[in-house]
Amino acid sequence: MSVYEMLEADPDPSEEEIREVLGGQLCRCTGYQGIIRAVHLAAARMRAGQSADAQG
Repeated sequence: MSVYEMLEADPDPSEEEIREVLGGQLCRCTGYQGIIRAVHLAAARMRAGQSADAQG
């Protein structure tokens, strides 16, 4: 939910901003790289959806 809120406020966050938002989360798997990539992908998809919505 915190990532979604961040993307609503900033649709193109930096890796550092993503890490800051995820700072309160604990990942016991392989680390945060996959999660950060997923957030960047979600941001890109949200931006693409917003631009498509804006065009009508």
